[in-house]
Amino acid sequence: MKEVHGQTLESALQQLHAASEAGQNLEGPTGWTLRRVIEAFHRACEAVAYAHARGVVHRDLKPSNVMLGAFGEVLVVDWGLARVMGSSKQEDVTGDMDPVVTDRSRGELNATRCGQIAGTPASMAPEQARGELHRIGPVTDVYALGATLYAILSGHAPYHGTDALTVLQQVLRGPPPPPDRRSGQRDGEMPAEKPAEMAGEVTGVITGGMAGVETLMGTSQLDAHLNLAATHRLADGDPRVPEVLRAICARAMAWEPADRFPEAGDLALELRLWLDQTARRERAMAAVEAADALQTRVTGLQGRADALRKQAIGQLAHLEPHDPVAKKQAAWALEDEAARLELEADLNEVSYRHTLRGALTHAPDLPEAHDRLAEHYRQEHASAERVQDEKSAARAELLLRSYEHGRYATYLKGDGALTLVTEPAGAEVELYRFESLERRRVPVFLRSLGRTPLLKVPLSMGSYLLKVKGSDRVEVRCPVFLSRLEHCDGIRPGGSEPHPVYLPAPGELEPEDVYVPLGRPGDHRSEGVQIDLNLNAIPGPIKVVVEGGHAAAASIVRQGAPSAARQAREGLFFVIPVEVLVFVHGERQVSHRARGV
Repeated sequence: MKEVHGQTLESALQQLHAASEAGQNLEGPTGWTLRRVIEAFHRACEAVAYAHARGVVHRDLKPSNVMLGAFGEVLVVDWGLARVMGSSKQEDVTGDMDPVVTDRSRGELNATRCGQIAGTPASMAPEQARGELHRIGPVTDVYALGATLYAILSGHAPYHGTDALTVLQQVLRGPPPPPDRRSGQRDGEMPAEKPAEMAGEVTGVITGGMAGVETLMGTSQLDAHLNLAATHRLADGDPRVPEVLRAICARAMAWEPADRFPEAGDLALELRLWLDQTARRERAMAAVEAADALQTRVTGLQGRADALRKQAIGQLAHLEPHDPVAKKQAAWALEDEAARLELEADLNEVSYRHTLRGALTHAPDLPEAHDRLAEHYRQEHASAERVQDEKSAARAELLLRSYEHGRYATYLKGDGALTLVTEPAGAEVELYRFESLERRRVPVFLRSLGRTPLLKVPLSMGSYLLKVKGSDRVEVRCPVFLSRLEHCDGIRPGGSEPHPVYLPAPGELEPEDVYVPLGRPGDHRSEGVQIDLNLNAIPGPIKVVVEGGHAAAASIVRQGAPSAARQAREGLFFVIPVEVLVFVHGERQVSHRARGV
């Protein structure tokens, strides 16, 4: 017989889980990782599958019966209880032949024989524990392999107790708790306070087979246990235990033989698929780590470029256009270096995207890669929207949708909210949305928003016109531009409460006056809306009227030539009896003409 030098799988598991408990996360001091152990276990399953293909059942599979050679060999040993299926010879525990016993099978809890039942109780299938020899076959070995996988995942056997009889009793009660690596008593663990009573019950089972079980427990109680076991599945437990392996273990250790893998080869195939998937994920995660390093470099390069540009701007600010070139060369050098760093950052950013996409070629569903790409394109989309680059924004949104998988659904929907307070309160507010019609932006009525105050009214992003109608008050038109996810709360810079929109009384305006509320609700980026007055071909004096209390600049344009900006005086409002064009962030929001308003 060949002598094997190495260690048992049981020894490797002890090293692996001792390191895990020390915080090394499933990697032993000799280099055993969970994946390496599963690789070895997979080869053991293939060896058992070879035996099954030739009609041989091992009947005593456990971690101590798997040898790991010094040069990578994996051997299944101790075939002393093996049985040839379909053999006419009753070379088993019911016959007269003495069993083959090895040194490893003499331990109290790992004994290969207990009474008249052959096998190791902690790894024994229920039909084997009940002595149902006619039901023993490849699925019995599959159960024992599942118990070995259980030990790989958890670091301990599925069942344990003070003696073999106690363990056997647990096997007969039902499936084990989930395979995790947490300390303390596990669900389903049998207490050890009454070893004599449990020993008596197990003896009855051993000598009476299935009839002994019925005698001890009663038929109805037995049925209840079997039904519970049939529906039991290993529940969620230790997050460090891969869910796929947990499911494989649960199926291999199913209470009913028909629910298990038919043969060890089927179990080996499932393990092979997990190993291949794990290898692909490891390659993908290596690519993600490389992408993270690139992103860190991009951030550093861009930061250095921004600092150099700021420095160059500061130097050039003190120079006149006609100053000698020699005075400008230092600032120009800073700009050139900033441009070089920006180009390098852009190229690294391209590599960042390419590397993440490469990770998805190994693991198409890898959430780490999808999340990073989605966030990258979200930032790109937000930047394009800020500068009103519709083409780039549309491209970034399309790419974002291909990677976000619902994570950015709220962002993509873009809904915001509106808060509007008026003085006096109780004004009716009608909502109009600006839409393009024959290359013009026209307000289209949507619905009534009710009476003021309006608090956090949900609105889609976009451009709106609010028609505010108070009792015995002049109708006021408020342009509102609602950006993505924005809450227009009406709070002015430095304030804490929504600023009320004043509603003038009829006698406070001239018949041809147009009242323009200053700013818009929730605009924290400027003191008010820039008002451009198009006075081409409109003669007559100008009287500027905006909502008062705040300074505002009006740019007056007549015959294409701008005049000096006029500062609004303190007061309730100013009046402009001409056409008024109101722009928000460069977009025409509303047009009023004095006559007919």
